[in-house]
This record gives sequence, structure tokens and C-alpha cells, in this order.
Amino acid sequence: MKYVDSTHIALRFTDLRAAESYYRELFDLDVAWRDTKGTASMFATWEEIDAAGVQPWITALHCDNLRLTIETGGGSEPRASLGLDHVGLHVSQDQLRRVQERAAALGLDVKTETERFFIFHDRYGLKWELDTHSHADIVAMGRELEERHRNRQQPA
Repeated sequence: MKYVDSTHIALRFTDLRAAESYYRELFDLDVAWRDTKGTASMFATWEEIDAAGVQPWITALHCDNLRLTIETGGGSEPRASLGLDHVGLHVSQDQLRRVQERAAALGLDVKTETERFFIFHDRYGLKWELDTHSHADIVAMGRELEERHRNRQQPA
């Protein structure tokens, strides 16, 4: 079975701004977006975020095929541990189905399971996120997330 690509590596730290700065310098990464859950643009600078008086809970960094997300919390699974949060893999629909079957047979801890997305913890406690959608254009992904935030905030 050949995997398509990695989608991202997710890291968790208490100081998002410092971690973002460190990994940008270390790996020469660019900011793809910073998610404040719709309270500021996904593409806002730190100055704009500070002026809005909000804090992002996740930032996405990228260069070529390396995509890092740095999280501080606010996701669906609050955790106290810092460092590696999860590894994301881009998989085919067939690969997703096969890993889902294997995870079920092994009795693994499944967090989310849909037709395109599968999140589980392996027997060593590492969280894996398998997705049939590519994260290759992580900036476009940020635009889509920002649009979803806007749509949720508009009155019906």
C-alpha cells in the first residue's frame, strides 16, 4: 500500500507566537494562516491580531512539501501534553477504508470517522489523522476555513 503524502505535522505549545517564530526561523517557513475561529482574518498579521484583541489557537506554516501546524488548544481535544500532537497523512479512499478496518480489528481508540477523514490513537498513544483531501495548498485551505467561519457567523 503506497501512501499519497503527509498532510501536516501538528505540534502543541503554550506560546504559539514564540513557537511560530522558532519554527519559521529553523525551517525557513512561511505563515499560511492563523485561525482565531473567525474573530480575525485567517491571514491577519500579529499586529492586526493584537489590535483585534484576540488570540489564534492554531497557525499553519509551510515551505514546499513541509506543512507544520502549531496549536495552543481550543481544538476538539484539550490536552495537557506539549510537543507532537498528531501526524496527518493524505490517503486514498481505499487506504482510508483499509486502515479503518485494521484499527477496528485492533480495538484502537477512534476519535473521528467519516467517509473522508479518520482520527485515531495507536496503541502507543500517538494520534493519527488520515484525510482523503490533500493539504498541499495549505493557503487555499486557510481561505476555505475562513469562509466557513464567515458563514457560521452570519445570521440565518
